[in-house]
Amino acid sequence: MHKDYTGRKLMLRLFILLVIVNSGLLRLDSVSSPQPGVLLLSPERILAFRGAKARAEEEKPELAAIPPATKETSGISFTNFASGDYEPVFPLRRVEPVPMPPEVRGVYVTGWTAGSPARFSALLELAEKTCINTLVIDIKDDTGLVSYYSSLPVVRKLGAWAEKIGNPEKMLATLKQRGIYPVARLVLFKDPVLAKKRPDLAVQNSKGGIWVDNKGIGWVDPHSREVWEYNLAIAKEAAAMGFPEIQFDYVRFPSDGRLDECLYSHAYGKRKPEVIEDFLRYAREQLEPLGVEVSVDLFGLVCSDPGHIGIGQNLEGVARVVGILSPMVYPSHYYPGTYGLADPDRQPYATVYRSLADAQKRLAWGDESVRGARLRPWLQAFSIKARYGREEILAQIKAARAAGVNDWLFWNAGSRYNPAHYPDEQELAALEAVPPELPREEEKPLTEGEPAGKEVLAGEPLTEEPAAGEPLTGEPLTEEPGTGEPSTGEPVTEELSTGDLLEDQAGGEETTGAPAPGEEPAGEMTEEPPTGEPVTEEPLPEEPVTEELLPGEPVAGESPAGEPVTEEPFTGEPPTEEPAGEEPAGEG
Repeated sequence: MHKDYTGRKLMLRLFILLVIVNSGLLRLDSVSSPQPGVLLLSPERILAFRGAKARAEEEKPELAAIPPATKETSGISFTNFASGDYEPVFPLRRVEPVPMPPEVRGVYVTGWTAGSPARFSALLELAEKTCINTLVIDIKDDTGLVSYYSSLPVVRKLGAWAEKIGNPEKMLATLKQRGIYPVARLVLFKDPVLAKKRPDLAVQNSKGGIWVDNKGIGWVDPHSREVWEYNLAIAKEAAAMGFPEIQFDYVRFPSDGRLDECLYSHAYGKRKPEVIEDFLRYAREQLEPLGVEVSVDLFGLVCSDPGHIGIGQNLEGVARVVGILSPMVYPSHYYPGTYGLADPDRQPYATVYRSLADAQKRLAWGDESVRGARLRPWLQAFSIKARYGREEILAQIKAARAAGVNDWLFWNAGSRYNPAHYPDEQELAALEAVPPELPREEEKPLTEGEPAGKEVLAGEPLTEEPAAGEPLTGEPLTEEPGTGEPSTGEPVTEELSTGDLLEDQAGGEETTGAPAPGEEPAGEMTEEPPTGEPVTEEPLPEEPVTEELLPGEPVAGESPAGEPVTEEPFTGEPPTEEPAGEEPAGEG
């Protein structure tokens, strides 16, 4: 009897071992179900399963690590790119997007927010309850990191990605189902990852090494065609996924730090505004055949300054090349006295109206090539000194309409928006039925001879001497909230309730640490997952400068990201994130 028991025990162990060795045999999806009387683990079925598994392995995309080619320059080893690095290694499933709305009304969304089910649901609820119909989503921010697992070898070689958005195709499908227009925001020349991994493409320091701004962040040379191709490869990948529009941010030269020490080794004999326009023209040539719209973020000061304020952004010049312009006209970023206003931050209607009216006038009076440009300004949804709530939000919308602008985007670095602060479709229609007002009589424009509007966030004045036709003002440029995603440094918690996510400070929108689009990373944060902490009512300590930098204002940005590991998500130390209370101004 003992022998029988031992035999049965041995047979049982052999059976278990067979199942383990042929793991997966009980999930024979590729093999037809056995007929009655046929053994489940027969030799024939084992061979059939192994054959199906082998075929699946052969069809699987090759995602193995790509050994980087390196070369030496001045003793620095860096990653080199090959032509094939710009082609995706696995196919993307395109989601056909909804068409651009007749009037675009949107908000900024960080990569971490877009990838968090709870926070993304809060944004969907915002769009359902209000007139919001567009989301501007980071696909690459000013940390230099792409927001998803890229199919591009060039991105994976650099380790320039973080899986903030786990399934971009699913996200785009959800937006299509809700009738929401998606815009991909892509930061260009402020790129600490590319500058570190490819120092030959970085802005050089005339005293040696790589030039860094006041935040210690490296920039890449706007003249470099290789930099252009790198970013356009990412833009094309976003288009292949289903983004119908690419919004370029930080499309400019640096605006803070020791600008007199900047050395552009890829310069080709053109002035700054011509270089910026050359890139935008090339981007349109590459993207329009794919059915993709191109838009660009600009410093707010560009609306009123006829030059290019030292950063290469001239209103008419850009309008000749790109049809959608998004100046960052955040009232908190203008100095007292700008446009004759004692405190622009507390006079949002007058500040926004005068900025956009200047731009509209210049475009209307320009030649035929600029008259078709469409203004879609970035407006303020954060608090610095003055508390911004529903009244201030509506004041900016009314001001834009009074200036003849019906499109707008709101910037909050942490992507936290209170639905109660935004009008629904009926309320918006009621606003449009009211005749537009001009600013109050006491809010007069500056008298002749006074400098044009200066934006706030004064930083170090530009050290570089403006060339003929360059920036007219010597005032520091105030940067608009940085475009990077606010990094709170805390992991994303999925347990936030919709109310917590949408809740603002008692008086107004919460200021977060991300810079506004197009502006210097005044508030640029490292792309860390947002914290699950509900927004507090207190404004952030300070707002990072965004695209609208004044001539000398330091660009707010995150600390340079550490060197990413090849083929692995960026593992280096992420750029320093802005304090939760800071709202980075967007970069222009």
